Amino acid sequence: MAKPAEVEVPPATLRMSLVEDILGYNLRRAAGVILRDFAETIGAYDIRPTQYAVLSLIALNPGRKQTEVAEALGIKRANFVPLFDILEARGLAVRKPVPSDRRSYALYLTDAGHVLVHEMRVKIVEHEAKFLARMTDEERTTMLSVLKRIWGDAGNQDASWAGDEA
Repeated sequence: MAKPAEVEVPPATLRMSLVEDILGYNLRRAAGVILRDFAETIGAYDIRPTQYAVLSLIALNPGRKQTEVAEALGIKRANFVPLFDILEARGLAVRKPVPSDRRSYALYLTDAGHVLVHEMRVKIVEHEAKFLARMTDEERTTMLSVLKRIWGDAGNQDASWAGDEA
């Protein structure tokens, strides 16, 4: 009877050398961890990261035009309108006509929108602290600087997170 060929047993740990040093791979893994924790932290509010970004920007810049808010966040107009429609339907923000430009709308938070942004901000600071505790102030500053350079150099592309269209 023929002796069966010996099978090489793979190492207990998978070798990752072809992907572990790829920037995009590591960014995606880190973003996944952070976004999952973000979703758990603010899940009760039923607000997506892009929606929170819109509400936050309006809170700091009431009365700015819809196009300015969308552009500042890198969100295409076609994606911004339905996103804002949801916020408006939930009673968190409103559009008001701009008297000097009948084609434009200024954006404002409602009282409920202000309350929500404040409550979420407290939770988000706690969420961020979990990850910031793992790095020094200098590392945080460097990381943010590099990340902003990457997306800043990409131009005004749609910055909506994947799977976060509205």
